[in-house]
Amino acid sequence: MGFQKSNAPVAIGRGPSRSQLPSNFSVARKDAVVSDLPVRSSPRTAHKCISTGSASFDLLLGHSGLPLGSIVFIEEEGNTDFASVLLRSNATQGCLDPHTKVLVFGVPKTWTSDLPAEKPSADQQEHPTRSMTAQDMRIAWRYQALAATNVDASSNTSLVRRLDLSKKLDPSKIRGSLTTSSTTQSETMLNEICKMVAENPGNIIRVLIPQFLNPALYSSTFRQPQEYIISFLLKLREFCNKYKEQLTIMFTISLSLYPRDSSLTSWIERMSDAVVHIEPFKSRANDAVVSQTKFQGIINVYRLPILSSRGSMEESIYEHAFRISRSGFEIEEWSIPVDVEANDADSSGKSTSLDY
Repeated sequence: MGFQKSNAPVAIGRGPSRSQLPSNFSVARKDAVVSDLPVRSSPRTAHKCISTGSASFDLLLGHSGLPLGSIVFIEEEGNTDFASVLLRSNATQGCLDPHTKVLVFGVPKTWTSDLPAEKPSADQQEHPTRSMTAQDMRIAWRYQALAATNVDASSNTSLVRRLDLSKKLDPSKIRGSLTTSSTTQSETMLNEICKMVAENPGNIIRVLIPQFLNPALYSSTFRQPQEYIISFLLKLREFCNKYKEQLTIMFTISLSLYPRDSSLTSWIERMSDAVVHIEPFKSRANDAVVSQTKFQGIINVYRLPILSSRGSMEESIYEHAFRISRSGFEIEEWSIPVDVEANDADSSGKSTSLDY
């Protein structure tokens, strides 16, 4: 049978005209909800990221924010609790956005009374440019330019809300949702996370677990045997993979209770996307360093979200230091301070000959 030529035009995927559609018909735009979410694209991987409430901590994570679907594990040496500042800043960042739900486990309701407040709009101004001093002239020009670039990168992020740790968040200023739960039962925690995600489709869910596995908060049935904890963490990992467009988890642990060389801590690090280690300065050993730099400790990075899982070596050990100021948790590049005046005095003196 031969083919017959036809002059009838062929429609190329053309649907019905708008006049032929029913009056109650509406097309769901995919970006209608996403455009309102407080997210930005990672400059390195283009993944959607949210702010943790600390601009310098966002930069430390390698994406100028925390990628959605990530688990952040913060381990801290000693008996201090600097990590709680990061968690409270993260909670405040979520509370100030109407499309974000914050869920905190293992804490009483009074935990929310210590959330930092947002700075007034008049105080959210750029860092003023200062004139070059003699001390600045001692720094190489390329390092001076690098420092200025880091300040601008952290101050121009529109998603980061500037906080004031000297003031407390007014409950009337909460535009999102903040839920605290004192439960430390694994099944209950997992069910509440599933319920929160199911009831808020399209919204950002921030799950915070401070002082994870603290014996004062968690019963022995949760902490032993170790397989129960690993099973709970695997379930959290499954949730983040399933709801990678809206869920983030951040929790802290004390290394004085669970040392880093223990098998449990090693398993937690393997199942986390980001591993951050806080090492506060000793009270006496570094008094001279602390007095000159005002730093309170070292912050190390062992894993970064997405980048480390792809095989990129992104560790930074003894390269950054932190301090808690009125503006929040601040991180800067760490270097041992040099006593310039002492060096100038030594160089101006007469050189002594050496006898061999």
